[in-house]
Amino acid sequence: MTGGHGESPPKIMKPLFATPVSLSPCSLPEGERDAGSLREFQVNTRFSMIAAMAQNRVIGIDNTLPWRLPADLAHFKALTMGHHILMGRKTFESLGKPLPGRTSIVITRDRDYLAAGCVVVHSLDAAMRTCEGDEEAFFIGGADLYRQAMDHSERIYLTEVQTRVEGDAWFPELDLQQWQEVSRISHQADEKNQLNYDFVVYERKQAVERT
Repeated sequence: MTGGHGESPPKIMKPLFATPVSLSPCSLPEGERDAGSLREFQVNTRFSMIAAMAQNRVIGIDNTLPWRLPADLAHFKALTMGHHILMGRKTFESLGKPLPGRTSIVITRDRDYLAAGCVVVHSLDAAMRTCEGDEEAFFIGGADLYRQAMDHSERIYLTEVQTRVEGDAWFPELDLQQWQEVSRISHQADEKNQLNYDFVVYERKQAVERT
């Protein structure tokens, strides 16, 4: 992961702790429940969201990114490599294939949906339960999944792209009563990256207070 002007790679923030997330098996689709138990499952994983967003909160148009920022793609790869990435069906189809070196989890209501090389589940609970044993897992989009995942996330890796663009998908508003900016690394446009951008990390305030 490199930034503009030959800067040293930004430090990758690793989980400070993992918080158990209680998932009720009764909320899982049939066939994914533990028929012999009604206990709650404990997922000891930090769930984070990762996205790139324009100044007007646009994250996409026609299921594609509205800019060309190779540094952001490298940033995404460095953070998510070796981890679970959770996405909606449209996001997976925009990628076209599972991303190498990661476990791709596709969430869809379509019970007949198949995605070669991926884990396909039919609820957010089931997707999160699949991440058991991973220190950090990433919600990577799209907009509907970000909205659903907001309450389950403790960290947000946000590339703030310094432009305003037209789009049809937006990142949800952050409640600054709940979220605190803990890191910002600014980069200028260069020959490979057409726009100025900041790599920003937000932590849920409850998580920051406990560290």
